[in-house]
Amino acid sequence: MSTIFTNDVPANGGARRPRGRPPRFNKRANFNFRITDHTRQRLVAACETSGRSLSEEIEHRVDRSFRDDEFERIERILAELAALVRVAKRKATS
Repeated sequence: MSTIFTNDVPANGGARRPRGRPPRFNKRANFNFRITDHTRQRLVAACETSGRSLSEEIEHRVDRSFRDDEFERIERILAELAALVRVAKRKATS
């Protein structure tokens, strides 16, 4: 009688299954930083108003700051384009 060892070759054709939980899409990473007590109190108050957790509130505010930066960049570009259009109109009418 022959003995079959199940640990020799996995049943799925040789590929071993990775250990642990499968990677999650959009998984959040831990990030530690220091803030003043005053800022923390303001964040906690904002959490209570918004219904978000402290981590969610911090992430929301950081994301919003990046979005605001992008809007400011777009506004500068539009202002420059508007100035160019005004110059072009003046040249066209003179």
